[in-house]
Amino acid sequence: MAYALCLQDMHHWKQSIEVLTKAIDLNPKYCLPDAQLSLAVAYLKVNSKKKALKLLKVCADRPPEYPSYEAIPNKAIALLKNMHNK
Repeated sequence: MAYALCLQDMHHWKQSIEVLTKAIDLNPKYCLPDAQLSLAVAYLKVNSKKKALKLLKVCADRPPEYPSYEAIPNKAIALLKNMHNK
């Protein structure tokens, strides 16, 4: 997960998608909301809007949980609103 976030900081979106997908597959319980939101952002950056929309809806509907609590659903909701305003 940390490696994927470093890739995103460097704007290596396609590589971060690969790493996040593997991370979720290997250990889906570890920071799943954070990983899904980061994956959704990466999908937006590479114009895979359908995949991003699907994940953002999952994140927006998710109850707040550790480690990010309400930050994940709140950010997902904001990104969904931004997508609809474009």
